[in-house]
Amino acid sequence: TEIQAYRAQARILKECRLAAGLNQSQLGERLSVSSSTISRWEKYGCKNWFMVCRLARALGQDLNVFKTC
Repeated sequence: TEIQAYRAQARILKECRLAAGLNQSQLGERLSVSSSTISRWEKYGCKNWFMVCRLARALGQDLNVFKTC
């Protein structure tokens, strides 16, 4: 379902952030968003495709990292 896909995306996002050695505030700074926004995306996923692209780039990942979503 769509909800499961967003939850999978959220899990992958958090794993990538941790692998990059960033906390939520640091990732937020790279994207000009708050740490609470990063927290929300890590719980519920991000529905904004443009921001998903920016997230992948900020984490040094290819968009294929989210392919399983």
